[in-house]
Amino acid sequence: MDVDRIPSILLQTFLTVAEAGQISEAARRLHLSQPTVTGHIRRLEANLETTLFIRSANGVSLTERGAHLRERVQDVFAELEQILRELDRTHEVNGTLTLAAAQLWRDICAEDFHSLPSLPPGRRSSSDRWSSCNRRIGPASPTRGQ
Repeated sequence: MDVDRIPSILLQTFLTVAEAGQISEAARRLHLSQPTVTGHIRRLEANLETTLFIRSANGVSLTERGAHLRERVQDVFAELEQILRELDRTHEVNGTLTLAAAQLWRDICAEDFHSLPSLPPGRRSSSDRWSSCNRRIGPASPTRGQ
């Protein structure tokens, strides 16, 4: 079996449908149309040459093979998430962040600057790559030729 013929979006759609139990709810969660979600499932089933869901008026349920696939794909995605977290930690920033300011601004802002959280906006936790970055406030120096 050629893995390249199964794009990850098909597996993500499969997991969402399995969790939701309904194509319409999965489509809502994925921000896709119902025909697109149905198409993803049909394409995945065709690529794997097996039926993954039993369809009924109440929604969908997994076949035995579908349940097995769900378990394995969840494991693979969990492992991938762990790998990405580990890679993110290897990009830690070290050094000193220096804010140059005129004396008046240094006097006004120094306390606030040093009490800022260690994270720039958008970062989620202090245990990430910015946690070992020190801060320093110093005098502004004129730049030449810039």
